[in-house]
Amino acid sequence: MPRIRQLASVALMAALCAMLISRGSAQQVAPPAAQPAESKAKAELVSQLIATAEEARKQAQELYRAGQGTVQEVHVWTMRLADARLLAAKDKKSRIEILTARVTAAEEMEKDATGRLTMGLVRHIDAIDARFARIQAQIDLANEEAK
Repeated sequence: MPRIRQLASVALMAALCAMLISRGSAQQVAPPAAQPAESKAKAELVSQLIATAEEARKQAQELYRAGQGTVQEVHVWTMRLADARLLAAKDKKSRIEILTARVTAAEEMEKDATGRLTMGLVRHIDAIDARFARIQAQIDLANEEAK
């Protein structure tokens, strides 16, 4: 289990670095002739990113339900999936829909983790992590709505 957490932490840091790098490069303006090809290539990469995050989130949820995964792993992959979908979002309405879905998923996860805690199936820290994920998702949604 500690090895999985280490790998999840390393993967999270790599994803954050990649996200920061992509945000920095997104601010650079390519020559007009190169933009369509770059846009198509970027769209394909975003599509691959979404598919990868969906696959990992599904696996994290399955492992959690089987008692082999953690709330943190589900939380991390839920965030990554939302972040990937936000990269593809074309407008504020789409971003709000994505973030609303993330809030709903976090609320369900918190309810599940709290129930599992009362049955002794998860640690208290897992229920706290689920609560943190829900609050974080709600803040992200509120920030987007305020823009």
